[in-house]
Amino acid sequence: MPVSTSALKQIAVVGGIISLGGAGYFYKAIQDNVASGSYYSKSVDILSNHKGATDVLGLPIKTKFVNLGNTFIAISALQANLAIPLRGSIRSGVMYTWSSRPNTQDDWTVQRIDLEITKPQRKVTIYTAPPSAPSDQTQSLEGEDSAPLWDLSNGSGNR
Repeated sequence: MPVSTSALKQIAVVGGIISLGGAGYFYKAIQDNVASGSYYSKSVDILSNHKGATDVLGLPIKTKFVNLGNTFIAISALQANLAIPLRGSIRSGVMYTWSSRPNTQDDWTVQRIDLEITKPQRKVTIYTAPPSAPSDQTQSLEGEDSAPLWDLSNGSGNR
């Protein structure tokens, strides 16, 4: 018994809708899984408590979906590298974070955080973990000569 063309079209449309719905569901599930990791939340907490970063981005700072196609992003059992898009009230940027743990039973330790802002394009390390301890230690956004790394008064972002 032959199937009509209109029935085939309806089957194709319903199949497409189900496929797109499934893809959207799994995309959101992957995003939620990435954001639920302590490597993510610890990095966001460090950034949120960094005065220089909050001054440059502006409060409130909101995270956006991680670009799953970004080749920097890699999460394994013992290491996690993320590029987290951010939006503040003044500027947008990307937080690059490196985290690790000695084994799967231990909690994640954030090793380093770089903040890249747009307009002007600038990237700076705002956090480096101490070599022997996993405790938080934030670095200043000032250079060795105490000049701000971001001079935003003239809009150029350069020292």
